[in-house]
Amino acid sequence: MANRQLPEKITDRLRIRQLLTRAAEEGAKAQLAVESGDVSYESQVLEREVEKEGIALSLPPKLRGKGEPPQAYLVVVFIRGARALAFNSRRLIAPSHGDPRKELFLALPRQLFLIQRRSEVRIEVSSAYDLSVEFPSHGEKGKRIKRKVIDLSSRGFSFEISSGGELARYPVRAFIKNVALKIHGRTLHFDAQVQNRIPIDAGTELRRCKIGCRFLRIEADDQDFIMALGVTRLAPFLLK
Repeated sequence: MANRQLPEKITDRLRIRQLLTRAAEEGAKAQLAVESGDVSYESQVLEREVEKEGIALSLPPKLRGKGEPPQAYLVVVFIRGARALAFNSRRLIAPSHGDPRKELFLALPRQLFLIQRRSEVRIEVSSAYDLSVEFPSHGEKGKRIKRKVIDLSSRGFSFEISSGGELARYPVRAFIKNVALKIHGRTLHFDAQVQNRIPIDAGTELRRCKIGCRFLRIEADDQDFIMALGVTRLAPFLLK
Protein backbone atom coordinates (compact mmCIF):
# COMPACT_ATOMS: atom_id res chain seq x y z
CA MET A 1 0.00 0.00 0.00
CA ALA A 2 1.29 3.51 -0.83
CA ASN A 3 2.54 5.60 2.04
CA ARG A 4 0.49 8.79 2.14
CA GLN A 5 2.35 10.49 4.98
CA LEU A 6 1.84 14.23 4.61
CA PRO A 7 4.77 16.66 4.55
CA GLU A 8 5.52 18.34 7.87
CA LYS A 9 5.24 22.12 7.82
CA ILE A 10 7.91 23.72 10.02
CA THR A 11 7.82 27.35 11.15
CA ASP A 12 10.09 27.22 14.21
CA ARG A 13 13.12 29.37 13.35
CA LEU A 14 15.58 27.33 15.37
CA ARG A 15 14.53 24.02 13.84
CA ILE A 16 14.66 25.46 10.34
CA ARG A 17 18.22 26.58 10.97
CA GLN A 18 19.15 23.18 12.45
CA LEU A 19 17.82 21.33 9.39
CA LEU A 20 19.62 23.62 6.97
CA THR A 21 22.81 23.36 9.04
CA ARG A 22 22.59 19.59 8.67
CA ALA A 23 22.16 20.04 4.93
CA ALA A 24 25.27 22.25 4.85
CA GLU A 25 27.29 19.70 6.82
CA GLU A 26 26.31 17.03 4.30
CA GLY A 27 26.98 19.24 1.28
CA ALA A 28 23.47 18.26 0.22
CA LYS A 29 22.28 18.39 -3.38
CA ALA A 30 19.57 20.90 -4.23
CA GLN A 31 17.20 21.94 -6.99
CA LEU A 32 16.53 25.61 -7.63
CA ALA A 33 13.42 26.63 -9.54
CA VAL A 34 13.15 30.26 -10.57
CA GLU A 35 9.80 31.62 -9.37
CA SER A 36 9.45 34.11 -12.20
CA GLY A 37 9.75 31.48 -14.93
CA ASP A 38 9.60 27.81 -15.85
CA VAL A 39 13.28 27.01 -15.33
CA SER A 40 15.08 24.87 -12.73
CA TYR A 41 18.75 24.27 -11.97
CA GLU A 42 20.89 21.81 -10.04
CA SER A 43 22.80 23.24 -7.08
CA GLN A 44 24.44 22.22 -3.80
CA VAL A 45 24.37 23.54 -0.24
CA LEU A 46 27.87 24.78 0.58
CA GLU A 47 29.64 23.14 3.49
CA ARG A 48 29.97 26.08 5.78
CA GLU A 49 28.13 27.52 8.75
CA VAL A 50 24.54 28.58 8.19
CA GLU A 51 24.40 32.22 9.17
CA LYS A 52 21.69 34.05 11.06
CA GLU A 53 20.30 35.64 7.91
CA GLY A 54 20.81 33.02 5.26
CA ILE A 55 22.33 29.94 3.66
CA ALA A 56 24.88 29.65 0.85
CA LEU A 57 24.39 27.46 -2.22
CA SER A 58 26.50 27.02 -5.30
CA LEU A 59 25.45 29.29 -8.14
CA PRO A 60 24.33 27.01 -11.00
CA PRO A 61 26.80 27.19 -13.92
CA LYS A 62 24.04 28.30 -16.31
CA LEU A 63 23.53 31.42 -14.17
CA ARG A 64 27.20 32.38 -13.97
CA GLY A 65 28.33 35.32 -16.04
CA LYS A 66 24.71 36.22 -16.88
CA GLY A 67 24.49 39.41 -14.82
CA GLU A 68 22.36 39.56 -11.68
CA PRO A 69 20.88 36.15 -10.79
CA PRO A 70 17.09 35.90 -10.36
CA GLN A 71 15.73 37.22 -7.07
CA ALA A 72 13.20 34.58 -5.94
CA TYR A 73 13.48 30.80 -5.88
CA LEU A 74 11.79 27.57 -4.93
CA VAL A 75 14.48 25.47 -3.23
CA VAL A 76 14.39 21.70 -2.72
CA VAL A 77 17.26 20.24 -0.67
CA PHE A 78 17.77 16.46 -0.47
CA ILE A 79 19.18 15.35 2.90
CA ARG A 80 20.10 11.96 4.33
CA GLY A 81 17.46 9.65 5.71
CA ALA A 82 15.41 9.76 2.47
CA ARG A 83 14.14 13.25 3.29
CA ALA A 84 13.84 16.53 1.46
CA LEU A 85 13.46 20.15 2.58
CA ALA A 86 11.35 22.38 0.35
CA PHE A 87 10.88 26.13 0.74
CA ASN A 88 10.63 29.47 -1.03
CA SER A 89 13.37 32.03 -0.57
CA ARG A 90 14.90 35.20 -1.97
CA ARG A 91 18.44 36.19 -2.86
CA LEU A 92 20.38 38.32 -0.39
CA ILE A 93 23.61 40.27 -0.78
CA ALA A 94 26.40 37.76 -0.19
CA PRO A 95 28.53 38.22 2.96
CA SER A 96 32.04 39.61 2.50
CA HIS A 97 33.63 36.14 2.72
CA GLY A 98 31.44 34.76 -0.06
CA ASP A 99 32.07 34.79 -3.81
CA PRO A 100 29.01 36.19 -5.66
CA ARG A 101 30.40 34.81 -8.95
CA LYS A 102 30.07 31.23 -7.69
CA GLU A 103 27.66 31.41 -4.76
CA LEU A 104 24.03 32.20 -4.15
CA PHE A 105 23.19 33.52 -0.68
CA LEU A 106 19.52 32.94 0.16
CA ALA A 107 17.46 34.15 3.10
CA LEU A 108 16.48 31.60 5.74
CA PRO A 109 12.83 30.75 5.02
CA ARG A 110 10.03 31.57 7.44
CA GLN A 111 8.62 28.10 6.81
CA LEU A 112 9.67 24.91 5.07
CA PHE A 113 8.24 21.47 4.37
CA LEU A 114 10.03 18.35 5.60
CA ILE A 115 9.18 15.55 3.20
CA GLN A 116 9.75 11.82 3.40
CA ARG A 117 11.06 11.27 -0.09
CA ARG A 118 9.31 7.96 -0.69
CA SER A 119 5.94 8.97 0.73
CA GLU A 120 3.15 9.84 -1.67
CA VAL A 121 1.44 13.21 -1.98
CA ARG A 122 -1.17 13.07 -4.73
CA ILE A 123 -2.39 16.33 -6.20
CA GLU A 124 -5.56 16.72 -8.22
CA VAL A 125 -4.85 19.00 -11.17
CA SER A 126 -7.28 21.83 -11.68
CA SER A 127 -8.90 22.09 -15.10
CA ALA A 128 -7.43 25.60 -15.32
CA TYR A 129 -3.84 24.29 -15.18
CA ASP A 130 -2.33 22.97 -18.41
CA LEU A 131 -0.28 19.88 -17.55
CA SER A 132 0.05 17.13 -20.16
CA VAL A 133 1.98 13.96 -20.95
CA GLU A 134 3.21 12.92 -24.38
CA PHE A 135 3.85 9.40 -25.63
CA PRO A 136 3.92 7.47 -28.96
CA SER A 137 0.59 7.00 -30.67
CA HIS A 138 -0.63 3.41 -30.73
CA GLY A 139 -0.27 1.96 -34.21
CA GLU A 140 0.99 5.21 -35.80
CA LYS A 141 4.76 5.04 -36.11
CA GLY A 142 6.59 8.29 -35.47
CA LYS A 143 3.53 10.11 -34.15
CA ARG A 144 3.22 11.27 -30.55
CA ILE A 145 0.01 12.23 -28.80
CA LYS A 146 -0.65 14.54 -25.87
CA ARG A 147 -3.14 13.88 -23.07
CA LYS A 148 -4.18 16.08 -20.14
CA VAL A 149 -2.93 15.03 -16.69
CA ILE A 150 -5.72 14.75 -14.10
CA ASP A 151 -3.62 14.00 -11.02
CA LEU A 152 0.04 13.51 -10.22
CA SER A 153 2.20 12.06 -7.46
CA SER A 154 5.74 10.78 -7.00
CA ARG A 155 4.50 7.27 -7.81
CA GLY A 156 2.28 7.86 -10.81
CA PHE A 157 -0.29 9.93 -12.65
CA SER A 158 -3.66 9.79 -14.35
CA PHE A 159 -4.58 11.18 -17.74
CA GLU A 160 -7.84 11.76 -19.53
CA ILE A 161 -9.14 10.20 -22.74
CA SER A 162 -12.29 11.42 -24.43
CA SER A 163 -13.62 8.58 -26.57
CA GLY A 164 -14.78 5.05 -25.98
CA GLY A 165 -12.79 3.82 -28.97
CA GLU A 166 -9.54 5.01 -27.42
CA LEU A 167 -10.23 3.10 -24.20
CA ALA A 168 -9.31 -0.21 -25.87
CA ARG A 169 -5.73 1.04 -26.29
CA TYR A 170 -5.18 1.17 -22.52
CA PRO A 171 -6.14 -2.14 -20.89
CA VAL A 172 -5.12 -2.64 -17.26
CA ARG A 173 -1.46 -3.73 -16.97
CA ALA A 174 -0.64 -2.36 -20.44
CA PHE A 175 2.76 -0.65 -20.78
CA ILE A 176 3.20 2.86 -22.16
CA LYS A 177 6.76 3.49 -23.34
CA ASN A 178 8.74 6.70 -23.83
CA VAL A 179 6.45 9.03 -21.89
CA ALA A 180 7.48 12.67 -21.48
CA LEU A 181 6.14 15.06 -18.86
CA LYS A 182 7.24 18.70 -18.83
CA ILE A 183 6.79 20.32 -15.46
CA HIS A 184 8.23 23.63 -14.31
CA GLY A 185 10.81 23.78 -17.08
CA ARG A 186 12.08 20.24 -16.53
CA THR A 187 11.20 17.37 -18.87
CA LEU A 188 10.91 13.96 -17.22
CA HIS A 189 11.21 10.77 -19.28
CA PHE A 190 9.86 7.43 -18.10
CA ASP A 191 7.79 4.37 -18.90
CA ALA A 192 4.42 3.70 -17.26
CA GLN A 193 1.94 0.90 -16.66
CA VAL A 194 -1.84 1.23 -16.62
CA GLN A 195 -3.29 0.43 -13.19
CA ASN A 196 -6.97 1.34 -13.54
CA ARG A 197 -9.61 2.88 -15.81
CA ILE A 198 -12.35 4.98 -14.23
CA PRO A 199 -15.26 6.61 -16.14
CA ILE A 200 -15.49 10.37 -15.65
CA ASP A 201 -18.90 10.94 -17.24
CA ALA A 202 -20.75 7.80 -16.27
CA GLY A 203 -24.24 7.67 -17.81
CA THR A 204 -23.56 10.32 -20.44
CA GLU A 205 -22.55 10.26 -24.10
CA LEU A 206 -19.24 12.07 -23.51
CA ARG A 207 -17.42 8.81 -22.73
CA ARG A 208 -14.49 10.47 -20.95
CA CYS A 209 -12.30 8.17 -18.88
CA LYS A 210 -9.47 8.51 -16.38
CA ILE A 211 -6.47 6.23 -17.04
CA GLY A 212 -4.44 5.69 -13.87
CA CYS A 213 -0.75 4.76 -14.32
CA ARG A 214 2.27 4.06 -12.17
CA PHE A 215 5.78 5.14 -13.07
CA LEU A 216 8.29 2.62 -14.40
CA ARG A 217 11.96 3.33 -15.09
CA ILE A 218 11.92 6.83 -13.63
CA GLU A 219 14.87 8.46 -11.89
CA ALA A 220 14.58 8.77 -8.09
CA ASP A 221 15.55 12.46 -8.32
CA ASP A 222 12.67 13.03 -10.74
CA GLN A 223 10.23 11.42 -8.29
CA ASP A 224 11.54 13.66 -5.52
CA PHE A 225 11.27 16.68 -7.81
CA ILE A 226 7.60 15.96 -8.57
CA MET A 227 6.77 15.59 -4.89
CA ALA A 228 8.60 18.70 -3.74
CA LEU A 229 7.14 20.89 -6.48
CA GLY A 230 3.69 19.56 -5.73
CA VAL A 231 3.94 20.50 -2.09
CA THR A 232 5.61 23.90 -2.35
CA ARG A 233 4.92 25.33 -5.77
CA LEU A 234 2.06 23.63 -7.57
CA ALA A 235 -0.29 22.91 -4.69
CA PRO A 236 -1.64 26.48 -4.32
CA PHE A 237 -2.60 26.44 -8.02
CA LEU A 238 -3.64 22.83 -8.51
CA LEU A 239 -5.64 22.05 -5.39
CA LYS A 240 -9.34 22.75 -5.83
